[in-house]
Amino acid sequence: ELSRHKVKGADRARIVISDNGPGMDAATLARAFGGTKVSADGKAIERRQGLGLPLARQLIEAHGGTLELLSEPGQGTAAIVELP
Repeated sequence: ELSRHKVKGADRARIVISDNGPGMDAATLARAFGGTKVSADGKAIERRQGLGLPLARQLIEAHGGTLELLSEPGQGTAAIVELP
């Protein structure tokens, strides 16, 4: 789901991208912007192949914006982008 809103009282736009997937626990969410992930068997930390979220955050911040992830297991994930 994608929605966009003008933030009241501010010269910013908010874009929210959300899903109803499995969500992430706090530890996984904390690593989401880093270059690592937990292996499929859960026993090791592996280097990510893609640039996705780290690159998105850098680009958004370079334009004066913010990128925030909200997620809970079983509740899906939301990415909130705010741009001037």
